[in-house]
Amino acid sequence: AQLISLAKKKRRILSVFQNRRWDGDYLTVKKVIGGTLLGRLVSFESHFDRYRNFIQPDTWKEEPNAGAEILYNLGAHMIDQAYELFGMPNNVSADIGIQRTNGKVDDFYNLVLRYDDFQASLKSSYMVREEGPRYILHGTEGSFLKNKRLVGPLAAARRRFAGRRRSITPWLWLLPAFFFISVYLIYPVVDTFRLSLMNANSTKFVGIENYREIFTNPVMQDTLLNNILWLVLFTTLAVGLGLLFAVLTGRVRYESTAKAVIFIPMAISFVAAAVIWRFVYAYQPPGFTQFGLLNAGGTAVGLPPQAWLSDQKVAFTDILLPSPFHTNNVAIIAVGVWMWTGFAMVVISAGLKGISKEVIEAARVDGANEFQIFRKVIFPLVSPTIAVVGTTLVIQALKIFDIVWVMTAGNYNTDVIATMMYKQLFNYQDFGKSGALAVILLLAIIPVMLISVNRFRGQEETR
Repeated sequence: AQLISLAKKKRRILSVFQNRRWDGDYLTVKKVIGGTLLGRLVSFESHFDRYRNFIQPDTWKEEPNAGAEILYNLGAHMIDQAYELFGMPNNVSADIGIQRTNGKVDDFYNLVLRYDDFQASLKSSYMVREEGPRYILHGTEGSFLKNKRLVGPLAAARRRFAGRRRSITPWLWLLPAFFFISVYLIYPVVDTFRLSLMNANSTKFVGIENYREIFTNPVMQDTLLNNILWLVLFTTLAVGLGLLFAVLTGRVRYESTAKAVIFIPMAISFVAAAVIWRFVYAYQPPGFTQFGLLNAGGTAVGLPPQAWLSDQKVAFTDILLPSPFHTNNVAIIAVGVWMWTGFAMVVISAGLKGISKEVIEAARVDGANEFQIFRKVIFPLVSPTIAVVGTTLVIQALKIFDIVWVMTAGNYNTDVIATMMYKQLFNYQDFGKSGALAVILLLAIIPVMLISVNRFRGQEETR
């Protein structure tokens, strides 16, 4: 308490000082100097080096504050040791500087303490990756080097062992990840491909027969076409509405509230959303009470009830597609769009926030209207973000399962690859066709993922 009050009175900083006079290597050097092994000492060199080539964030030692420099941090110990060994020097010179990029405080020094018949050098730096001797002593009868590590054959053996350990250690850390990837990813993929080349009960090799059946069977063709429909409609609508809402909500005062309302469906599980929308689409024959939201509203204004989730063909689509276009697929896709539009809006909105206001103002000064600004300025700048969102939604569309399964269980021509794969495996016990569908789904997703990864790497390289 007295020291604290005295420091305040004298306007000094009171700090704890670690006594380095009892370090093992220092005591060894002290014993050597006090003996006759070296004769008369002619040169003394002390090193206290570290390797820290980066600037530590949020620490007072990296800011230009009193006592933050390396001379105060490490130099105090070295000066104290030299003072105990040799006493007060005749004169002192110093080379102090900053070696690290963007450094704000001194991180290097070389102090030279001159005595009557020798000089002591005290050196320290944050940029020494491979440390040398801690102490270097030269005398008229010999020299002495004190290392932090052993020297000689034992040290060489230890360094060889350390080198092997450094080369093995990373693999040991990666081993659990490799194990889980092998057991839960690589093995299932390989075994699924093997099953896809076998018959239904995996007792006979049939080659590509399962694949041929998938691409020639009308029911399977409908399944593939439904996935294409999801791919086109779901991705286009979700990205388009996300972009629209991102632009519009960014122009209103209640932006946060509007975005929160639009994003809420994303917080609901897919199963819960499908259950909610089953009630919205619920259908009862004419003459019965309609409890479905859409049909209740429609019948209230005189419209006939519609079986939204049943197999209803759209006229003239037989000419355009091998299989008719069904409104129930569009109704289910609308649920996916309802859920994922909020995700697209939030990500695209973040991209819009990164566009400099000066660029937009410059376009206005040049006479561009709002539509031209959006088409020629905003859209090109935000297109990388749109591509990322689109890639994510394409993958989601390809592997869609839960919404379709809960709403129709794949009935009424609403099957997609994932639901048909489930049916072939668990309902029909056909491991061959189920495996083939899984392989097709994997092969469809891999190119999209590779494109996404390459795009991400390209963006990282341009930063």
